[in-house]
Amino acid sequence: MKKSIEGVTYRLAFLIMTMMASVYSFAQDAVDVTVDKTSTTTTTTEWYTEPWVWIVGGALLFILLLGAILGSGSRSRSTTGDTRVHRTTITRQDDVYDA
Repeated sequence: MKKSIEGVTYRLAFLIMTMMASVYSFAQDAVDVTVDKTSTTTTTTEWYTEPWVWIVGGALLFILLLGAILGSGSRSRSTTGDTRVHRTTITRQDDVYDA
């Protein structure tokens, strides 16, 4: 019973919050303001419409890809200097057969 009351309480709180949000958003449209201003025209361009941005971006991408390709081969090399492998065979006494 308590869980169902909590669920109803949360639903009611959510309903009230959404109603208040819609009232608030409708209240924003209620004011009509007229401003007289001398018209000035300004032109703005976005940064990504400039050709030099694409050239620099392509060059950086090329450098990163080249570094990733050339740098991946150096990870497989050993940097310890001693690359010899030491193997030891251990034989148990029970494994030795008398011939």
